Amino acid sequence: MKKSNRLSRDDYIGANAYSITLCCCDGQKLIDTDEVAGIIRGSLAVCAEAVGFNVIAYCLMPEHAHLLVIATKPTSDLVSFVRLFKQLSEFGYRLRRNGRLWQRSFYDHVLRKEESLASVTDYILQNPVRRGLVQDESNYAYSWVSDKDYCDC
Repeated sequence: MKKSNRLSRDDYIGANAYSITLCCCDGQKLIDTDEVAGIIRGSLAVCAEAVGFNVIAYCLMPEHAHLLVIATKPTSDLVSFVRLFKQLSEFGYRLRRNGRLWQRSFYDHVLRKEESLASVTDYILQNPVRRGLVQDESNYAYSWVSDKDYCDC
């Protein structure tokens, strides 16, 4: 019997902040053009609005994506948000290319009260620097951070 790495479903509902990592299918470098990044960005905006999340930051690496999101409603459901986001972005991807975009499931971390949004945002935005893709995070075309007041960054 396979062990579930997920928390209970109730832990993904409500006013929490989440760090999420989604991996491309088979570890392939599929996020490789402005077109693919645009599909992902558009899907992210639509799904966040539809399911009740604010996107604080994201970084689209060639073979995975990092997201930092905050639920905006007591009924916001992270699992539903990720499911909808993956479906919509996968659909857009398949209209332009053959094959799948995302691998099954995702990695998540519910931020604790003592974890600052700024430190998680910095970790996300520094990914392309650590990987050697750019020397300064501001030069990476496929990342973004909110300028909202609640993003103490």
